Amino acid sequence: MVDMKIAIEKHFADNWTATPIHWQGMRFTAPSDNKWIHVSFTPISRQRGGFGGGCATNEAQVKIMSYDKTPTASLALDGQVLTFLENYSWEHNSTVGLSEPDGLGTIDMENGAFETSSLYQVKSTTVPQPITKTVTHNGLHLTIHGKPITITN
Repeated sequence: MVDMKIAIEKHFADNWTATPIHWQGMRFTAPSDNKWIHVSFTPISRQRGGFGGGCATNEAQVKIMSYDKTPTASLALDGQVLTFLENYSWEHNSTVGLSEPDGLGTIDMENGAFETSSLYQVKSTTVPQPITKTVTHNGLHLTIHGKPITITN
């Protein structure tokens, strides 16, 4: 789960250039133009399954709050975040989807900024890679896939 949070934050830090980012749990001073985003991460569940419990599925929510000086600008910034995350791929087996809109639209923060928030569901499934080893014994090549085995005569 920590790997998922790190990957998402790294993706934003390395690629998001539209505004400053207020990271969850960090102090932040709003810029004078009142335009920024706030990124927060909430783990939801972790499930193990498959043979020997080797597969893991992690689910989390990423809440992005977009701030700008007008309701229209805040909604437009929220749209930029949506486009940014639609193009997001940090693992071949991860998905990011927008949750149902909360219907609140924008909120006047009464400090010259308007807030729009969107909640994204993030799901990642990890499947352990099987062990592959080729051994030679008495001129015979044997490739082993999966768990190591012992061959005796």
